[in-house]
Amino acid sequence: MSRPRKGSVVVLVGTRKGAFIFRSDTRRKSWLCDGPHFLGLNVHHFILDPRDLETLYAATYVDWWGSDLQRSTNWGRTWQRTKEGVRYEKESGLSVKCVWHIRPGRRSEPGVVYAGVDPAGLFRSDDSGRTW
Repeated sequence: MSRPRKGSVVVLVGTRKGAFIFRSDTRRKSWLCDGPHFLGLNVHHFILDPRDLETLYAATYVDWWGSDLQRSTNWGRTWQRTKEGVRYEKESGLSVKCVWHIRPGRRSEPGVVYAGVDPAGLFRSDDSGRTW
């Protein structure tokens, strides 16, 4: 899908079976659905970066591979995983079970993204979520 027209209504939905992008005009009488993205993965959080209105972030989880944060800069046509996942340093002895929340930084923080994880922790990326 391409970038929505100005004034469109966009709803991002993360589910246990993937993510969906719903679009409508301001009347909301009919909707277009794009998805599922990440078929078979849990999507705990799905958000649009308000700084550029282009970048989507999804917190994905699957029992076999664990948790990761994925990014799209073309409205979901392609997705990029993090370089090494959202992980504590090996020496810490801690592990991330799941990424629960994603928050793009302020307008004055280009490229900054925050991720809340389970067990309780807060991570920061300075390169739009490529590394943590």
